[in-house]
Amino acid sequence: MKKIILLIMMLAFLNGCSSTAAMTAKVPGSSAPKANVQLGWKDRQASLKRLPSWRLGGRAAVAYNDENWPFALDWQKRSANSYRMVIMNPLTKSTVATVDQVGGQVVLSAKGRTYRDSSAERLIEKNLGVKIPTKGMQHWVLGLLSPQYPVVKPKLDGRGRPRQIKQGGWTVDYLRYQNNSITALPTLIKIHRSSPTPVQVKLSVKKWNP
Repeated sequence: MKKIILLIMMLAFLNGCSSTAAMTAKVPGSSAPKANVQLGWKDRQASLKRLPSWRLGGRAAVAYNDENWPFALDWQKRSANSYRMVIMNPLTKSTVATVDQVGGQVVLSAKGRTYRDSSAERLIEKNLGVKIPTKGMQHWVLGLLSPQYPVVKPKLDGRGRPRQIKQGGWTVDYLRYQNNSITALPTLIKIHRSSPTPVQVKLSVKKWNP
C-alpha cells in the first residue's frame, strides 16, 4: 500500500489531460530588461490564476528512501475544491489507484479498499510517515506561487516565467515549457527537498488541457 500512497504523493500535484502535445523548448535564460521580465511574471500570474479547471496527462516518478517509483498519471482539477487523480501502471496503463476530492473529503481507492480523510496531506502522512505539501503542488504544477506559504521571489527566465521556486522548504525546478509564450504551462518539473526526509518528484507532462 505504501507504493500506492507514494505515487499519490507527487500527485498532490493535484489535477487533468487532453489535446495539446508538449513541445521541447528549453527554458531560456534571462535576457530581457528586468522591468519586462517582472511584467511578464505579473501577467502570467493574473492569467493562470483565472483558470477554473485544468487537466494533465503524463508520467511521474517519486524517489524516497533510496527507492524510485515510476507511474503514469491523469490528473484533473474540476474546481477550487474538487479534483480526480488516476494513477496508472506506466507500461500497461491499468489503474493502480484513484484519488478524489470533493469539498472537504479526500477518498483514496486502491486494490478494492477505500481510505478517507479531510486532508490529502494527512492521508499520505498516516500511511507513509512523510509530510508532502499537496496544496502547494496544485499551484506549483502551473508555475505559480502557492498562497499557503509566504510570498517569495522566484528565479525567472527572460519571459517572466519561473525557472525555480522555493517555498516551505521545497525547491521546484522548471526544466521545460510547452512553448515560448508567457503563459505556457510547464512540461518537465522537479520538486525536491533534502530534509527532514529527502524526497524528489519528477513530472513529465505529455498533454495539457487548461
